[in-house]
Amino acid sequence: MSMTRYGIFALFVASILAADPSAKETDAPVTMLPDEKETPRLTKWMSYRYGLFIHFNNNIYGKGQHPGSLPVSAYKPVKLDVDSWVRMGKDAGMKYAVLTVKHDGGFCLWDSKVKLQGKEFEYDVAASEYKTDVVRAFLDACAKYEIAPGFYYSLADTYANRKQQLRAQFKAYEMPNEAFEHAKSQLLELMTRYPECEYYWLDVPRAATLMQQGEIYDLIRRTNPNHVVLMNSHIAAGTDGEQDLWEKQEHGLYPSDVLNSEAAHTLPKGTVSKVQNWKGKKLFHGYEHCDIAGAGWFKTKKGKSVSELFALYKRVRVAGGNLLLNVGPTADGTMPGGFGKKLKELRKLIEPFEESLRKRE
Repeated sequence: MSMTRYGIFALFVASILAADPSAKETDAPVTMLPDEKETPRLTKWMSYRYGLFIHFNNNIYGKGQHPGSLPVSAYKPVKLDVDSWVRMGKDAGMKYAVLTVKHDGGFCLWDSKVKLQGKEFEYDVAASEYKTDVVRAFLDACAKYEIAPGFYYSLADTYANRKQQLRAQFKAYEMPNEAFEHAKSQLLELMTRYPECEYYWLDVPRAATLMQQGEIYDLIRRTNPNHVVLMNSHIAAGTDGEQDLWEKQEHGLYPSDVLNSEAAHTLPKGTVSKVQNWKGKKLFHGYEHCDIAGAGWFKTKKGKSVSELFALYKRVRVAGGNLLLNVGPTADGTMPGGFGKKLKELRKLIEPFEESLRKRE
């Protein structure tokens, strides 16, 4: 089925190039683009405002970002409590959550049936001693607490793409065909098996070519047109209300419904324009900044105080964006102590601030 889908895609690209002799592969993508105006799916996503980024997959061995060479036997979430992760977000007043279903080490938090190199995939929870489908548990908890679910999926993958070191993958600008097909098949598997997911947060898009990025975006949107897709491109970094961010992007167009910045990079100076110019088109986007509440991510040595988090929240909201705040579970599957209390205190500051914003509208 997948070969038929992508065979048709290849013919589509060829027809575009044949129809327009001036068109080049570097003009990609020629597939679906973000919406030209605000649509219900983006209105809904923007209304969430505040979300929980659950970086568990990169912490499962207690080593942060990890190579795909670590054995499955090292995965030991002896106190796994997915429900408590999402409940913490609910208690904090968050409206959506994003789970790292596959980080750059390649380990999958679900039982992936996609074969790799013609063999059964054995770098997932099903191959471990602890076989809980963490993705399903996450979705069930999201439904229970009325939290909108999203999946983080890394295009860089030191397990599926063993020929390259992780650092090289970050600047590869082209995924080897086998790794590319593997990623597409896994994304299709996730969308088919877990249709409740609303939001796909794709990391390290620069590991792929513009054509590959366009094909992945197209796959997700055509499978479910209501999905919202973010390609992590830091495109909003250092901006000041600009409307041509895509034109200035170093590696060309990242087809993304959401412009974003993150902790290691500069927040925008002002409001991020939701209408962006690209090759004569005006396209509509949301904006999101992801950051961390605790230490240990992006070389942060200490966690943020409640006042620091509130200042961050206000800055992101004034810029017109959603704040996706990371509090990663530890290797045993539990949330670090103290964060639930901190986020509840933060909620007491956020709610009157949001009310003041509504009164200005």
